[in-house]
Amino acid sequence: MRSPRSGSAHRRRVWHISPEGFRELRHSCLLSVKACAELLGCSVSSVKAWDRGISRVPWSAVKLLRLLRSVDLGALRTEWRGWTLDRNGMVSPEGFAYSLGDLGW
Repeated sequence: MRSPRSGSAHRRRVWHISPEGFRELRHSCLLSVKACAELLGCSVSSVKAWDRGISRVPWSAVKLLRLLRSVDLGALRTEWRGWTLDRNGMVSPEGFAYSLGDLGW
């Protein structure tokens, strides 16, 4: 059995977005600091800390903002091709809208 510290062990890739990159992403989604916090379910102080580079932005937050910006779920997986997101929920390829409440169950 090899030690996790050995040279051949798989190393976890460290991911990081700069504060400028995060602000640019947030602005491209047309989100204020407060709206971004509400969307991501975090505090305003967290978003401000990410904006200033005081703390690292969680990968999940970046992924959600990128998804919001592109709105096409097909960009994530081919099975979702044609499904889109808007501020009210999801829209099927056939044009049926599903609100956030519909998606909760």
